[in-house]
Amino acid sequence: MWGTAAEEVRVHTPTSELAVFVHDGEHETVLLLHGGPGVPDYLEPVASLLAPGRRAARFDQRGVGKSVALNGSYGIGDYIADVDGIRNYLGVERIHLFGHSWGGLLAQLYAGAYPDRTASLFLCNSS
Repeated sequence: MWGTAAEEVRVHTPTSELAVFVHDGEHETVLLLHGGPGVPDYLEPVASLLAPGRRAARFDQRGVGKSVALNGSYGIGDYIADVDGIRNYLGVERIHLFGHSWGGLLAQLYAGAYPDRTASLFLCNSS
């Protein structure tokens, strides 16, 4: 059996409404950041492998899949704010980030902006 099934929640930030998929786990939270931008989340198999040992969350980034950019903006700061909004929604002070491709770059930018809110980075085919 692979991990746990995901619960879909809606996370609202001042500039977006994000579809977030949370796989319950017993230990620290890992947020998975997919590649793109411009493609919906595809990291469910990775999240399933992490859970139930870890709480894994993944999401459709703004403007793709089930997520909306309410202000029509797709700047780097918007993406970073979305990650922080999800971290805040999940109720964790420090979050582990798994980033693939563009998601790896986003993870690095987030960690640079919020080093005190970043527990660790795992980068896969990142720039």
